[in-house]
Amino acid sequence: MKRAHFVWLVTSALLLVATPYTSLWAEQQASSADDRETFTYTVKKGDTLWGISEMLYRDPWVWPKVWQWNPTITNPHWISPGAELRLYYRVPGTTAVAVVPRELAPQPPPAVTATAVPAAGPPPVPVSVSPPPVPLPPMVPTLVFREIDQVGFITPLKPQGEGVVLGEMHDKVLIAQDDEIFLHIRPPREAAVGDRYFVIRTSDLIRHPLTNREVGYLNTPIGVVEITEVLPDVAKATVNRSYGAIAKGDRLMPYRKRSDEIVLQDGTEPKEGSIIVAKGQVALAGDHQIVFIDLGEDDNVKAGNRLEIFREPRVRSYYEGQASRVGEELVASLMFEPVGEILVLSAEKKTAAAIVTRAKIELHPGERVRTKTSR
Repeated sequence: MKRAHFVWLVTSALLLVATPYTSLWAEQQASSADDRETFTYTVKKGDTLWGISEMLYRDPWVWPKVWQWNPTITNPHWISPGAELRLYYRVPGTTAVAVVPRELAPQPPPAVTATAVPAAGPPPVPVSVSPPPVPLPPMVPTLVFREIDQVGFITPLKPQGEGVVLGEMHDKVLIAQDDEIFLHIRPPREAAVGDRYFVIRTSDLIRHPLTNREVGYLNTPIGVVEITEVLPDVAKATVNRSYGAIAKGDRLMPYRKRSDEIVLQDGTEPKEGSIIVAKGQVALAGDHQIVFIDLGEDDNVKAGNRLEIFREPRVRSYYEGQASRVGEELVASLMFEPVGEILVLSAEKKTAAAIVTRAKIELHPGERVRTKTSR
């Protein structure tokens, strides 16, 4: 009886050692996904959170979660090679599960060798099995955009503002963060200690690139100031944040804190519009640049909506005029070619600000956009 028991132990150990590593890894990966364990990914040259999410999760739109898991990343658009990212196998609130390359897989457990058990040994102690973890509640996908205060907005009329920058205490021409400045607050508004204002730079009149109609004025925040002392006819303030060089004569608008947490959501109905202008009124735009479109709240466009940028392909001209049904279907299928995507950050009545999340080509004012809906 003792000999049979010993043979059984040795045989079991040999079978355990002979288990292929790939099957052990597959089981371990599945278990890790269920238990929401983490693994580490080292950033390589040329990596982006978008690209890493697409490679590991097969879904680039989970990149905000990757950023959320790694609070040491201050700017999601700039990650340094060599940085180590902490990633979860399963993305909460989605069906995305990491497809981890073999080199990132956890090391297999050490082989178990059989040892003889003395006949007079104590009986084996039963192993308690922990109950499975309680599943997490569904989470709404969100994006944290920390530069939200730097996103401008378009107004139909040129704002006069509620005050103006008079200058710096020591007559500096270019005013920066932590400088002390003087402000003039226009009546009937009264200055009060603790009041905060956006410092705004307003563009000339902007016309629609396709229709030439008047759109309005682009207002770009270049800083935030806070009043520290109220004096006769003027107020003294400190520059809390500076996004650019502040100058004498820049206008003031009351500071309105925007939420930097944006809920990602599909549009409710299909809408088409155009890119009016890019931030800084640059002629070309690409990935991670801010653009402004001619769709807004009146068109049911909200922060978190994704829009597709599309163009009419050149190949369409070769099939125009063909009377055959095949030719007509080919023209229809090639009518619009997607060339990029944007994500709405904030919306006004008639316009909205968005960030370019993907661009296959250089983008120009007048590029056409359409909402992506779940229908």
